[in-house]
Order: sequence, then structure tokens, then C-alpha cells
Amino acid sequence: MVSTKDGHGHIHVQCHDNFKRDSAKRKIDLAFINCYNDIYNENEDSTQTVVQGKWRSKDNTEYDSKKLKAHRSVFDEKGPNGKMINDLSRNFARHPNTIRMLWKTIFRYPNFKQKALTGLQNAENTEMTFDLLLLETIDCLLENESLIGDKMSMMLLNLDNEKGTKAVMNLLKQRILVPSRLFDNSVVTRIIKHSEIDVAFNACLMLPKGLIWNPDIILDRMSTEDIERFIKNKQLATLIENASSNLPVWTAFAKTLFARPVIFRNADLRKMIRDKTIELIEKGDFELSLIRYDDIQWGERITWVIKALGIRQYDFLDYLQEIKQMCLGQSIWSQDCSHAMFMVSDPDVYEALVGEETFFDE
Repeated sequence: MVSTKDGHGHIHVQCHDNFKRDSAKRKIDLAFINCYNDIYNENEDSTQTVVQGKWRSKDNTEYDSKKLKAHRSVFDEKGPNGKMINDLSRNFARHPNTIRMLWKTIFRYPNFKQKALTGLQNAENTEMTFDLLLLETIDCLLENESLIGDKMSMMLLNLDNEKGTKAVMNLLKQRILVPSRLFDNSVVTRIIKHSEIDVAFNACLMLPKGLIWNPDIILDRMSTEDIERFIKNKQLATLIENASSNLPVWTAFAKTLFARPVIFRNADLRKMIRDKTIELIEKGDFELSLIRYDDIQWGERITWVIKALGIRQYDFLDYLQEIKQMCLGQSIWSQDCSHAMFMVSDPDVYEALVGEETFFDE
């Protein structure tokens, strides 16, 4: 600590760097143990204890620690080379530090990917290989390297789908995996599309509230029975609440969920949807979103809202007129919007005009 003239102090640069490294390591260790205990239903309190125990249960080899440290030093400074990977694979394959370096190589140095994969096969400890990939994934995500972290997370699923899914769900829960976009090939999208429906739904509940995503990937999977179950256990209300401040997602819900009879027949959910939409309008968030997200095809989305909330059970026609005025002001009101408004405001006349029967039919 170096004192300053005003009596305060500051940390020496080298001390500060050490502090940051120690703090980062503690975050990684805490996140890993939380995730590990969730996956294995254990109560461990130390990453080192876990790794050492699994390593030495399968391997009692005495390694040349000096040479391994030299490899690690070169790896950290310059990355891997062919000679290094060959030596690690032949003579140090079961060592945890080697396994971590090989995982780093696979995702960061594609020129040596095949050599590193061969080295991992030589480790002959698949559970520890999985755990150390999880450790690297957490390290990567905490460094805000989301794309590499997503690829690592996907590999966790490929190695062991059950454990990998638990790992990803835990990382979502801890807010370590925080998707900024849901790509079609992202690990979270894969879980939502292909995991058992309860797991997929829980993944949606843990998405950031500000994330713009397509809820059809889960809503299209949900049967009426699923919806009734999620209504009963209050999970659907939570999902709707999470979407209520995000107009792009809210309008997508209007397309697929709000117009389903099982929803608008439920008085509590119907009131919630109505109240949340009114709140969006009255707080100005509805109109601000129309301006902010100018790359969205709002005409189509407003049509969804009209068709969903125009159902008489929502008693929302007056507010649809307010939405119309906002859209006219932003030049996004379309012919389809007009047709939808006509359909919900005067359904009998609309049906007579567009139906196949004529006034001359008996």
C-alpha cells in the first residue's frame, strides 16, 4: 500500500493485479462448486478437492512437474505448438492441467484441434474430462467470451446430455450464462427446442428479461394440458410477467399464446395480460419500443395484438384505438391492421362481408 498526500491510500499495481487474479479465481471456484454439486447431488466445497480426488482415484503417476510447468508457461504466453501437444498427450495425458490445456486448444487453436482430441482420448477419465471442460466453460463465460463459452457449453451436452443440461441450467440460474441473443444453434435454443418440456420451460424462465427472442420455440411445443399445468403451478404467470416489459416478445406472445382459449378463459391470466398491456401503453413504453426497434416488422406484430386482445373477453377495444393512433403516428399501420381491427370491432359485419355466403342465400 502506497500512501498519498491526502492520507488515503491505493493498491500497488502488482498487488492490484494479484487481487484481480485471486478474485477471479474465487468466482470461478464458487461457480464451479455450485454447478458441480447440482449435477452430482454432492456437497463439496472446494474445486481443488474435487479435481484432486477424481484424478488420483484413477492415476498415481509421478509426473515431471518442472517440465509440465514449462509447457504451461509457454502455453499461457504463446499458445500451443505441435511438439508440446504431442508431449502432453504421450506423457501427461491424465494430469488435470494437461486436460485443461487440451480443452483450451480445441476451442481456441483450431490448427491443433485434432491433436488435442487425441490427447483427451488418452486421458481415460471421462468424468474428470467433463468436469474440467465445465471449469473452462465457467472461466470463459466469466471473461465475457460468450461465443466460445456457448461452444463449450454445447460440447458439455454432447459429452453427456443429462449432466450437460444440468450444467447449462445451473449456469443460467447463476447468471453466468447470460445470452444476449438466441441463435438457432446456441446451447440454450437446443435445450428449449429439444429437452423435456419442463426443463425447456424452466430455461425460458431464466432468460434475461430484456432479451429479444422468439417464444414460439417453446409455445409451439406446449399442449393445452401443458399450459394448464403451468397455469396451476404459477410458472406461466411468471413467464408472462418476464415478457411484460419487452414489447417485441410481448407481441410475439400475442401471436401464439394470448389468443388460445385456455388462456383467455382464465380470468386471472386474462386480467394480467390486459393490465400489463395497458401499463405498456400508459407508461409510454409501447410507443418508445415502436421507435427504438425500427428494424422489426411492427405492422405484422400489431395485427397479432389486435386479433388476440380484440377478443371480447379482454375488453380491450378502446386501447386498441390508442395503439392505432401510435402506429399511424409512426407510419406502421398497415392494411392488415385495418382488416384485423374491422374483424374484432364488428365481427358480424366482417364475417358477412368476407364469408362465402351472400345476402341472397337462404
